[in-house]
Amino acid sequence: MLGIDSFIGVMFQGLFIIISGKFERMPAHLRMVLMCALLVAELVVTGLAKSPFLIIMGMVFANVSYGIMMPTMRELVTRYVPEHLRNTAHSLSDLIFGSLSAIISLTYSSALIHSLGTKSVVVIGLCIIAVPMILTLRRKSFR
Repeated sequence: MLGIDSFIGVMFQGLFIIISGKFERMPAHLRMVLMCALLVAELVVTGLAKSPFLIIMGMVFANVSYGIMMPTMRELVTRYVPEHLRNTAHSLSDLIFGSLSAIISLTYSSALIHSLGTKSVVVIGLCIIAVPMILTLRRKSFR
């Protein structure tokens, strides 16, 4: 099932990256709210999962969120970072949102699962995603 859920998730991620141009009409802060809401949905569905179908649904939510996040992140970097620093800014944003966050989360999630059980990762993930969700909801737009 691991390969199937990854395949289905990546198909949805790719679809949302392909149609990302249509999302440019939506304000960036609304896309950020949508990304956070999708991650909340992913964590809730995964936390409640009793079947592989729910795990696949969680993977779809996570990948759709990333499929919206990556083009939005690129757009915001392009809009707000001076041209001579854009390559560096794109690399740093990829590092922070992709690699660094994965390294940190994977390092600590194994210890959490071992000591507190698998549901602890979902609860802590919900607490973590609550912060950007609240910050994004409070901010009306990006200048």
